[in-house]
Amino acid sequence: MKNSEKEWWENFRWFYSSENVLVVGGKNAESNDELLKNHLDSKEIVLHTEDPGSPFFVIKGYAGKKTIKEAGIACASYSQGWKKGLDNMRVEYFVSEQLKKEKRMKDGTWGVSGKVKSMTVKLELAIGVSKDGKVIGGPVDAIEKKADKFVIIHPGGDDKEIVTREVTKRVDGSEAEVVRFIPAGKSHIHKA
Repeated sequence: MKNSEKEWWENFRWFYSSENVLVVGGKNAESNDELLKNHLDSKEIVLHTEDPGSPFFVIKGYAGKKTIKEAGIACASYSQGWKKGLDNMRVEYFVSEQLKKEKRMKDGTWGVSGKVKSMTVKLELAIGVSKDGKVIGGPVDAIEKKADKFVIIHPGGDDKEIVTREVTKRVDGSEAEVVRFIPAGKSHIHKA
């Protein structure tokens, strides 16, 4: 695929779940708003951590239990919880119709009405190269199905730049692509 043929979701955080469903998440307050205002369809499952500083993630298709859990792992892993070095976090999920944006809300902030479900997930990501040579990243179960070679990272350890170089070397990827999948804050490589 040429750069000019980039898909809309490649401007966000994204992965295909182990059930082969596209999951897309915001990178910052502005991209959270863009995702929810411009790319959210009816009846889609949306995820957000209970803590502030979380991306919103949207499941763009059938939301089976495995896909919901993997989306929750991505949501927690790309939240402030990674910077804090947390092992686990609570993630809430709900349908798109429950979201509301009021004028007084700052960028990236949305309200949720009605009941929400929640789960506790482990902060952990895998980064690898897909069978077609593209750098991919996301929850371990999703990435190990699609990558011949991958590494698993957890919160805490070395600076992002050091981990990016090491992951790039281990998966034979592009550093510019690998860095897109590594959360802000410190990380350590758990498995290569």
